[in-house]
Amino acid sequence: SRFGFKGSEDLGGGLKANFQLEQGFALDAGTASTGQAFSRQSWVGLSGAFGDFRAGKTWSAFDDISGATQATKNSVFAPNAGVWLTTSYKDNPNNGLYYASPTFGGFSGVVSYGFGENKTATVGAGSVVSMHLKYNGGPVYAGVAQQNEKATAASTAIKFTRVNGSYDLGAVKLLASYGRVASGDKSTKEWQLGVDVPVTPALMISGGVARSTGGITGFTPDASYIGKTANVTAPGAPDVERTGMSVMAFYSLSKRTTLYIGMLVLAILSG
Repeated sequence: SRFGFKGSEDLGGGLKANFQLEQGFALDAGTASTGQAFSRQSWVGLSGAFGDFRAGKTWSAFDDISGATQATKNSVFAPNAGVWLTTSYKDNPNNGLYYASPTFGGFSGVVSYGFGENKTATVGAGSVVSMHLKYNGGPVYAGVAQQNEKATAASTAIKFTRVNGSYDLGAVKLLASYGRVASGDKSTKEWQLGVDVPVTPALMISGGVARSTGGITGFTPDASYIGKTANVTAPGAPDVERTGMSVMAFYSLSKRTTLYIGMLVLAILSG
């Protein structure tokens, strides 16, 4: 759950000044999701014919399209939940710069950069560098994204890649995603296939299957979470394989109220 404030002021000539503050909270306890006052977004920017520029804490370019073609509306019941490692990227880095281009014939792109604040006399600060390019026209959507995270300038970068696409046939929408995470000589590759089926104007069934295979087993964040360390399998050890399958039903009671029920099955194997 979240609440927030956002606004825009017309500066003339098509130029606008914008801001957004957004706080996540636990609905059952009323507590903040983190120790930050505005943990989700906190930025100010300008937009116009040139595109959209933001400075502050905002979603990264990678996050913008990471879940665009995940089954079950990219919910906690998505088949990749608990399976994929490429969803463990830093989604809204602090001290960020963000630029989104205008749309040209269905094509658009975003680049973002998160500055670390952990520079020392001997080691440069960490960073989160991200970009995406997408096409959205008619029934076709396609996107590709890359994000590199470094805990410090001297650390090994963790590289996240996402390729996704969908095709809306009317009676059914086909979904596909591919992900890869790499650190040093270790990597893990992941994929997901899914489908959205509109049964009636109010009822939709969505489901899919996801798989992850590779030598990266997880991540350990650093104290300030500028970056993270990849945990990997021992030399000569077998890859870790994860598989997830899920199905979910959504029933719209109104434009703003939806009932849903879902099931997710996971399997984690080595070798």
